[in-house]
Amino acid sequence: MNKFTSGLVAILKGLLAGITAIVILYAGFSILMSTFESPNKYTYPATLVGLIISVPIAGYAAVLFSRQKKASVGCWCGLLYIIILYIISSVMNKDFSVGYNTLFLLVIGAAAGTIGGILCINRMDHKRAKRNRTFIGKTNAKKPA
Repeated sequence: MNKFTSGLVAILKGLLAGITAIVILYAGFSILMSTFESPNKYTYPATLVGLIISVPIAGYAAVLFSRQKKASVGCWCGLLYIIILYIISSVMNKDFSVGYNTLFLLVIGAAAGTIGGILCINRMDHKRAKRNRTFIGKTNAKKPA
């Protein structure tokens, strides 16, 4: 499998992880909002919170499954995630207009996906560094003779 195909598979796995996370979050939000008297005013903030949480999860998973451990994989996953949600929303509303809100969501998607990718890279580096330590500040490396 070449780099492009493996990167695309990693992004698709990340999208699947993000969509799974947002379905779980929206199920929780729907239960929570059913207890409020006026749930309509909480719909947009709940949507933003769901996106801000699920897009980094998608970026994290995309970098985790990719061969290239780069934050840009998370960024592309976040952008693709928002574009897919925009297409679904536009088809359902029968309105394909692009405004400030759409551009704002694209920026949030790219930034949140990148943050998820960076978190994955830093977590992998932390695990690698932790394996090389035996005690605080000391490494397993042998001293030169």
